[in-house]
Amino acid sequence: MSILPNSIVAAGHLFGVLAIAAAAAAQAAEFDPRALAVPGPQALPLPVAEPASAVPGAVAGIATDPHGTPWAVGPDYKAALLAGGIDFVPALPAAPSNRCLGLRLAQITRGGALVHAAATGAAAPLPRCDGQDVTYDRGNVVEHVRVDRRGVELSYVFAERPAGDGDLVVHCDVGGDLRPEPLTDGTLRFTDGRFGGVHIGHVTGIDARGERCRGGLAVVDGQLELRLPDAFVDGAQFP
Repeated sequence: MSILPNSIVAAGHLFGVLAIAAAAAAQAAEFDPRALAVPGPQALPLPVAEPASAVPGAVAGIATDPHGTPWAVGPDYKAALLAGGIDFVPALPAAPSNRCLGLRLAQITRGGALVHAAATGAAAPLPRCDGQDVTYDRGNVVEHVRVDRRGVELSYVFAERPAGDGDLVVHCDVGGDLRPEPLTDGTLRFTDGRFGGVHIGHVTGIDARGERCRGGLAVVDGQLELRLPDAFVDGAQFP
């Protein structure tokens, strides 16, 4: 079964089943990812990536900077694919400085009981890139990142039903300099309050038969929570 919780997309577009989109006050026609070098969630300098044109024949793809860090790049965004998670940088040309949303898987729970605790530090998984797909092998769950010209789609794939009872919740630590704002349609926007930011769309669960279920999305105690209801998890078919 997969949880597709986020697509990260620039300039207010939604992509995929769950979208994180850069919600700019005014859409930028083009920008050069080489112009962006922003502090990440831990105030560390991020290396600069080549633009999407560095990927032959692609309008979006994965490029590696001189430090060996892979980046997802598109016309309106770039995202550092780091050990343990991603830092997404939207194109907000009117902003006086760059903005960043960092996401790191912290843990997965079911009914409040721990299903998976994410490794951190030197034990954090490294991204493995294959074309426009990236995976983080976390043992009993695999995190996928799919790169699109509008952004990236994140999914969490379980080979077997998580033990326990209750809702299945993916908890992600949030970093960067954008504030969350819940929207009336159940989605979220992370914004600086003036120039724009990042939009996060709906959560969807998909089982091995292709059955789908709408999930929930919230920020609780500084973490992004992606939730699927207990009934769907109990009835889902796994590989």
